[in-house]
Amino acid sequence: MTTVNGYAARPSVRAGEVVRLHIATTAPRFRVDFYRWGAEPQHAGHVEWPGRAASPGNFDADWQWPAYEFLVPPEWRSGVYIAVLGTERGSGIPPLDAREARILLVVTPSAPSGRRILYKIPTFTYQAYNTAGGGSLYSAAHVTTRRPGGGVGGPVKGLPDAYDPSSPRQTFAHWDAPFIAWMERNRIEADYCTDLDLHEGLFLRDGYRLLVAAGHDEYWSTDLRRHVTAFRDAGGHIANFGANTCWWRVGVTPDGTGLSCDKFPPGAPAGTDPDSSYGCPDHWWESEPENTLLGVSYRNGGGHWEGTRASQGFVVTDAGHWAFAGTELRTGDSLGHGGALIGYECDGAAFEYDAVGRPRPTGQDGTPKDFRDPRHRRASPCLELRRPGADARPPGRHARRLHRRRHGLHGRHHRLGTPPGDRSPGRRGHPQRHHPALLTEGMGSSCPQTEPVTYGRSTSSSVSTASVWDTPSGRA
Repeated sequence: MTTVNGYAARPSVRAGEVVRLHIATTAPRFRVDFYRWGAEPQHAGHVEWPGRAASPGNFDADWQWPAYEFLVPPEWRSGVYIAVLGTERGSGIPPLDAREARILLVVTPSAPSGRRILYKIPTFTYQAYNTAGGGSLYSAAHVTTRRPGGGVGGPVKGLPDAYDPSSPRQTFAHWDAPFIAWMERNRIEADYCTDLDLHEGLFLRDGYRLLVAAGHDEYWSTDLRRHVTAFRDAGGHIANFGANTCWWRVGVTPDGTGLSCDKFPPGAPAGTDPDSSYGCPDHWWESEPENTLLGVSYRNGGGHWEGTRASQGFVVTDAGHWAFAGTELRTGDSLGHGGALIGYECDGAAFEYDAVGRPRPTGQDGTPKDFRDPRHRRASPCLELRRPGADARPPGRHARRLHRRRHGLHGRHHRLGTPPGDRSPGRRGHPQRHHPALLTEGMGSSCPQTEPVTYGRSTSSSVSTASVWDTPSGRA
């Protein structure tokens, strides 16, 4: 059987510039078809090249496959493009998500476009879960990005999603693709970049007002976080529709082709779960809590679920918040209990109830204390995660948690996969996490808001919820 596979030398390229693709095949010739992902997948062009064979490499070293240079047309719109590799011309649009013969490429604007939204594709996290060559950042401390995979086109670590087995969870198809399709169907214009671009200090000074992240954005470098923080401090907004965000610090080689992460405490025995351990060198929360940037952290969320779980909903605790304007929702109403919309991980913050029963952050874990003050628009929507009809806990209870759900937007298939709903019981332990007094399996909102919500000096338009807890816790 003739096979063809490949990877990009770099995950992004400016429109009008040359991208280098590394491709190996036993066929005498092959073709590459480029599709831009959006409301509908659009064929953008193709190229044909003579084939050259090469052997697979290891996960921790550049595979050094044959290189082919492709000049990206200057008229290509910024966006996510899937390169489909094949030896024959097909009919129609092929499945754009696959574990081989696919390359993810982000086309960035050639010059400031005037658009106000910049969408970040989490390629660091894609590569952390990529197991091409026999390893990932879950089995080793260093991986190369110059191997197949990383969003599409390679094997992926992780269990299947019980609600959407059509694509692995840690892929472009599972999280980012449906969100981008939703944005473009609703005519929300954005430019696109990768976290490597932001790590290198690109684009955040080009006039954007809002940085959006909507997938599993778990791995952040020090420079990436520094540049995003500077963007926020200069008046930029951040809309984070995911969870488990900025959980691990990742090192990036000077040429941007390798990632490293030191996850285990010194002398940790085999089988240690780093997520539930202290003393991990690259835990962001142990040195610089991600709450200070994003308002919430995975360590104070509801946990990690696998499989299915009982449907529940979010209960509105402050319908006067601006996010509920025009919805006709009232305090005490439940929403989302008809389906499983929360992701398999969620973030949170330590909180307590105020005198009128609304949850407020304590600030003890790094979350700004004005994170949820609707008078200053420093808040995410006021929602509490509990059974519909259940009574709220009385005011004054201490050490509650604020949850952010990972989005569960249900887009159309378009052969790239639909987003998942929720994951379910089977949580793994995390530091400072305790058993809930009421069920924590809840639903996210049905679609994101695009107006930013300010907390402290940063902003987020992602939905946050409160969960009740018992105790603190071409050239060839």
